[in-house]
Amino acid sequence: MYNNRNKNYKIPLVIGVTGHRDILKEDYFKLEKQIEIIFKSLQEKYPNTPLILLSPLADGADRLVANVAVKKFKDYIDIKVVLPFDEETYKNTFGVEGISTKEESISEYEFLKSKIVNNKNDFIKLDFDKNYYNNFDDEKEKKAIRNKQYFMVGEYISIHSHILVALENPKSVGKVGGTSEVVRIKLSGEYQYFGKQNDVSYPEKGLVYRINTPRLSDHDTISLNGNEKYKIYKLFPDTNKLHEWNNEELDKYNFKDFKEHLFSKPCLTISEKEKYNSYRQQHLQINCLNKMIESNVDRIEKKLKKI
Repeated sequence: MYNNRNKNYKIPLVIGVTGHRDILKEDYFKLEKQIEIIFKSLQEKYPNTPLILLSPLADGADRLVANVAVKKFKDYIDIKVVLPFDEETYKNTFGVEGISTKEESISEYEFLKSKIVNNKNDFIKLDFDKNYYNNFDDEKEKKAIRNKQYFMVGEYISIHSHILVALENPKSVGKVGGTSEVVRIKLSGEYQYFGKQNDVSYPEKGLVYRINTPRLSDHDTISLNGNEKYKIYKLFPDTNKLHEWNNEELDKYNFKDFKEHLFSKPCLTISEKEKYNSYRQQHLQINCLNKMIESNVDRIEKKLKKI
C-alpha cells in the first residue's frame, strides 16, 4: 500500500493520458476496471512513490482515466490539468455527436474539475493567442489552429511523463495530433514542438500501456472483435515486439536491446529478469530514493528551516 507521508519531498512518477474522445458509455465500466488494474499495479510496485497524472480533461479517455484516479486513488494520485487553450475557447470544443451535448460535456468537466483543482498550480496552460484565433472568421483556419494545439498538448504530456496510458483502437486511422500519433511520439522520441535537444534536456522515449478501446466513429468499419476489446498491452520503445499484459507477469520481460539505465550503481538489487528493462529500473530507482527520503525526512526539514 502506498505510503502518503512526506509527499511534498518525494520524486513523483508522472503518468500521461491520451485517448479517443468518442468512447461509448457502454464501455466505460470495463475500461475503468482496466485503468484501475494499471494504477493498482503501480501502487504495489512503487509503494513509496506518489503519482502525478497529466490530463487535458477532454471528452472521453482523458476524463475516464481522471475519474478513476479521483474515485479510487485520491490519496495516491495528484492530477494536473494541461489546457491547450484558455478555458472559454476550450469549452466551446466540448461535446461529441452521438454521445454528449456541449452543455452536458461542460457540466461533466466542471464537476470533475471541482474534485481535482485545489489551486492555480493544478493547471498547466500552453501558449495560445486567443485574440489571434478569434480574428479568423474562416472555420477551416480556426480548426487548423485547434489541431496544432491538440498536437502540442499531446506532445507536452508525452515528453513530461514516465509512462503514457493510451485508450486506443489500434486499428483506427490516425489523425495528426490524435491518439495514435501521441503513442508514436512516446515510443519514438520524435517531438516537433517540445523535443529540441539542449544542454539540459533530451527528448526521451518511454513506456506505453495501451488499453484496446472501441470508439463510436469506428463502430461499423474497423471495430475491435470481442477477444481484443479492453486488453492491456505494454508497448516498449526500440523494439518491434508487442506484449499482451496478463496482469500477473507485468515487468518480467527481458529485452537485451534496451539501453542501460542512467544509474550505474543502483541503490537496490535488480533481478536478472529486470536487468535489461531500463524503464522498470528507472522507476525502481525513483521509489528507492523516495524510501530514503522517508527515512531522512527529519534531517531534510531541519535543513530547510535553516535556508
